[in-house]
Amino acid sequence: MSEGWQNDEQESLESVRDRIRYPLSQRDPASFPYNEREGTDVYALIDQVFSSPTCQSSTEESCPHCHDMLNRSTSSSPFWHLEGKTSATISKQLQDTLNTTINKRCRTCLRQLHKTTNFQDNCTPPSLPCLY
Repeated sequence: MSEGWQNDEQESLESVRDRIRYPLSQRDPASFPYNEREGTDVYALIDQVFSSPTCQSSTEESCPHCHDMLNRSTSSSPFWHLEGKTSATISKQLQDTLNTTINKRCRTCLRQLHKTTNFQDNCTPPSLPCLY
C-alpha cells in the first residue's frame, strides 16, 4: 500500500486499496477474500503492509531475578496497540511497551516477569501512529 504514495502523483487510499486487493487475495485468499460480501482482516493487512524481512524483532519473557526464560518469539511484522489514555509521548509509550514488567509469574521464584523486545541489527521497524 505504501507504494501508492511514493511517486509525485498522490493516490487516494481507496485507489491503492483497490489496486492491491487482487494480489493480496491471490497470496492469501482466507485473509483477503476478493468479493463484495466479505471484508479483509485488518490484522492480516497490517501484517502484509508492515512485514519486513530486513527488520526482525524478538520478544523475551524472562525473570530478572533468577533469569528463567518463559517465552521467546520472533516476528517480521511487529504490531503494538498503544492506549491513548495517557499524556506520554508515542516514543515513551513504545519504550514502556517494548520493555516492561508483565502480569505473569516466574515458575521458579514466583516473581513478576519482564518482557524485552529487541530488533535485529538495531533496525528501525516501520511505524504508523494513528489517532482515533
